[in-house]
Amino acid sequence: MAKQTTQRRKPIDPQCLVDRTQALHVFSFFMNLTMAAKQQTDTASWQRFGGMEAEQVLDAWFRAGPHPFLQDYEARKTRGGHPAPSLRMRDFQHLAVLLATALQRTGLPLGKARKRTAKAFSEAGFLGRPITEKMIEHWDLGASLSAQDDALIENALARCGTDREAVVRHFLDFVRLPWLPWHLEK
Repeated sequence: MAKQTTQRRKPIDPQCLVDRTQALHVFSFFMNLTMAAKQQTDTASWQRFGGMEAEQVLDAWFRAGPHPFLQDYEARKTRGGHPAPSLRMRDFQHLAVLLATALQRTGLPLGKARKRTAKAFSEAGFLGRPITEKMIEHWDLGASLSAQDDALIENALARCGTDREAVVRHFLDFVRLPWLPWHLEK
């Protein structure tokens, strides 16, 4: 008899699964957008306005093949220096600042509010690395709250009162929405 060997599968990294799901959602969105635009124009206009090129970029991305657009992106990405945070990262940082501000408005001193925010965001694992009080302080430098920011904080406080853990959960839900694309509102 042949000896059977069992191989243990490596567990799937949840962050990898989230990243892949988000990538496929974005690809699907752009492909659907491209196809809808293509149906609304004639072939000559489609070619003149770069529609065929857009299709080729999407095809190259999906196949992991070469395309000048993707190669230019890679070249710019590796030029060195520290790239500015992405729009998504800036939104994440801004929500961290808003949570710290909301906690401060419950009577928690600013340093402790930042520390509690850092702990909550780190435990949730949004960045895959710890978030510190100093990071939140840096993100808060020069930031001013808009009327919309104030309304968001006041809404959270109206819902949660001075229950700081409820305020934290309230803001964590805002952060989870864009980071987990399949998340459905309750």
